[in-house]
Amino acid sequence: MLTTQWPQLMRTVQFWVFAVIIGIISILYSPVLLGLADDWWNDPDYSHGLLVPLISLYFVFDHRMSLKTRFFRPDYRGFLLLLSGVGLLTLGNAGSELFLMRISLLITISGLVISFLGFNTFKTLLFPIGFLFFMIPLPAIIFNAVAFPLQLFAAQTAAFCLQVISIPVLREGNLIYLATSTMDVTEACSGIRSLMSLSAIGTLFAYITQKTSLKRGLMMFSTIPIAILSNAFRVTGTGILAEYVGEKAAQGFYHTFTGWLVFIVAFVMLLIVGYIFSKFPDKETSKKITIQKIPQGQPRPIWLSLIVSIFILGSGIYVNRNILLHDSPTLLRQPLSIVPIQIEQWSGQDRPFEEKTVDVLGVTDYINRHYVSSEALTGQSPSLWLYAGYYASQRTGKTYHSPKNCLPGSGWEIVEIESLPITMATGEGPETRQTINKVIVQKGLDRQLILYWYQDRGRVITSEYWAKIYLIWDSITQGRTDGAMIRVSVPIPRGAPSDSAVHLGVQYIRQVSPFIVQALPGSKLL
Repeated sequence: MLTTQWPQLMRTVQFWVFAVIIGIISILYSPVLLGLADDWWNDPDYSHGLLVPLISLYFVFDHRMSLKTRFFRPDYRGFLLLLSGVGLLTLGNAGSELFLMRISLLITISGLVISFLGFNTFKTLLFPIGFLFFMIPLPAIIFNAVAFPLQLFAAQTAAFCLQVISIPVLREGNLIYLATSTMDVTEACSGIRSLMSLSAIGTLFAYITQKTSLKRGLMMFSTIPIAILSNAFRVTGTGILAEYVGEKAAQGFYHTFTGWLVFIVAFVMLLIVGYIFSKFPDKETSKKITIQKIPQGQPRPIWLSLIVSIFILGSGIYVNRNILLHDSPTLLRQPLSIVPIQIEQWSGQDRPFEEKTVDVLGVTDYINRHYVSSEALTGQSPSLWLYAGYYASQRTGKTYHSPKNCLPGSGWEIVEIESLPITMATGEGPETRQTINKVIVQKGLDRQLILYWYQDRGRVITSEYWAKIYLIWDSITQGRTDGAMIRVSVPIPRGAPSDSAVHLGVQYIRQVSPFIVQALPGSKLL
């Protein structure tokens, strides 16, 4: 009787082990999962993420017969992978890096599969687990670096095609000037949406239809040019309609409809690529019937995997919920608007951004001002722009937009970039020697000097990557993730050397930095 009840008992034990692990994972990753669901529902770039987990579960179900006949043998090497996943979650939580926190979920799942079911079973489930990568939004620093070049390429291709069919057009960066209207190839029109969703579909289609790794890899890679080119032709079609029908015809329903139409065309092109690949014969391999051998030696107890896994996951819950300092937004000492309109010889005027621009920036507070000097220079009154954007917390994923990405997206070409040492106020003490970024950009005959830096918790930082490293450290040690980006833009008169603009910008920074310091929280909250 015990023999007949044993299989049922084992199934019951396995069910409860599975339920316990799922429950602990849900507690540990609940903020991550809720954030993902919010992105899938509200961010059009990642709406396909809603389907990705369902597709992965389908492939797990599809392998059910293979899994039923497999001998599960816990592999304790999975503990290292499980520990790495929880450690990466902790690191991402400390540094407010959502991408690290989310990618750690895949590593944790992989570690659990190996720890309980063995490495051979993990190889069987590798595609369903790896496919979950497509549900994770790219980090902002990568997304911006990809989106801006795609915007430029779409604008360049559209401008070229419109000129070929004799439509007069002028392009500056991602702006296309027609005779009767102006087209702005925004981030949403960059093709990043179709690229992300088509990459997921292309990977799925390649896995189903192709038999060799080479064909699968080539087909997955083909989704990139297909998505980019189809979006560029969509922008071209929008330009044609705007020229011959009117600007309103290129907006609203048409804009949405062409988005779906282009995606369908891109998918058809993907089917054609798959059909072409199918015509090439796969390399013939001798078919061998493999019989899985029962592992020799004493069976490894599942209880050890359960105990160690619960310990690692439970420790992750304790560290992430109790030891790590979860910062509340750090308030400014004073609003950035305390920066005076009149600073010695400079007279300023506020130029606020549109609401949609502020939403994209995600800033807590900002100023954008145009200053004009009363001191004439070469017969002209020099002017410059000041932008300061403050983030009370970067845990939500809202962070700086690097000028290295934004400027080319506005049509400016980076001509020169280097570090510039200057003396400026950075705290309650006297002025100190600091280093900022010096960038010279050009659009046609116009040139500008851009001086910018990140002022984070009392530090002046020039590198986005060092800013992220300090963010992790300060989040752990101080529980703070606030920070600001300061940018001063100085037009360079045509034919004039850049030295005079550099001198002007540095002089202005020395004048304005004490007021910015008064507003920003320092290295210690007062």
